[in-house]
Amino acid sequence: MARKSKSVKPRRLYIPQPPVAISWLESDSYDRRAWKEIRDSAPSLATLANSGGELIPHFDALLQDLFFSLFKYNLIFQPPDTVRRSAILNRTILEQLIPSPVFEALKSRTLLEEDKAAIAAIVLGEQVLEMVRSEKLVNRREMLDLWDLAHQEDDLKERAEALKNVQEITDAPPQDGDAEPDHDLKDK
Repeated sequence: MARKSKSVKPRRLYIPQPPVAISWLESDSYDRRAWKEIRDSAPSLATLANSGGELIPHFDALLQDLFFSLFKYNLIFQPPDTVRRSAILNRTILEQLIPSPVFEALKSRTLLEEDKAAIAAIVLGEQVLEMVRSEKLVNRREMLDLWDLAHQEDDLKERAEALKNVQEITDAPPQDGDAEPDHDLKDK
């Protein structure tokens, strides 16, 4: 008696997904709306974000985190596996800056005050940018490594989206109007 072969289910394709977040501090919709309004109304902030963004990746997220750290009462860091690795310099800067006595004194004047927090974030951002330019925070090689990591994350994201699209197409059942593939054509 012949054995029946078991039907083998194809394994699900693993599609790696890089983290999406580039901001290290948790925020709610009110915080993000306040930041967006300030950014849209302050051309100097956009100029600063562009200048810093030419040197290191995710400088605009650092400015946002500086604003949140000055504006918000409770600061909660995102888990490291939810934030892109190329934004690690931002976390390092925040971890060194936030516990400092000077920052605490500044925060006491900007807490829950959008305008004051934005001005202070711009000033701190300019100081960080100057330290990056003078290579006091990171040297040129480390900046290039951060950019390389950012490009790798972007490439991984694009490839994962392409794989996901291909898998959705192959998993979709044929529609009524779709023609079945002609297997005889392969043999010719």
